[in-house]
Amino acid sequence: MAQYNSLNPLPSNQVSFLLEDVDVINASIYNILFTSPGTDMFRPDFGIGIQNWLFSAYNDQIKALRINEIRQALKRWEPRIAIGTISFTSSGNVASISVLYSFSSSLLKKLGTFKFSLDISKGIS
Repeated sequence: MAQYNSLNPLPSNQVSFLLEDVDVINASIYNILFTSPGTDMFRPDFGIGIQNWLFSAYNDQIKALRINEIRQALKRWEPRIAIGTISFTSSGNVASISVLYSFSSSLLKKLGTFKFSLDISKGIS
């Protein structure tokens, strides 16, 4: 399994923080989903800003558009993964997204899942 040192590694005589493949990809997915377009000055079209969707209308047609927007952004900005199922649900104050994906690492194919729920009254979990 590939491991990645943090961006600010500790000196070699200290233990450095290591992230594994799924952690790195989930962090990347989180950044893609929560970065609003126009906020990354070097990539102005990066991200989709899902937090801006909270108070917009919601029906089956919009749900399909949102899932497609997530799929297209992940295809563009996270080429290491093959996207499987994306689910987006909203009920009352809670919105949930789940992304099932696979990726190859060290000649092995692995599965990963990115999940989060957003409760307007409590924040991200």
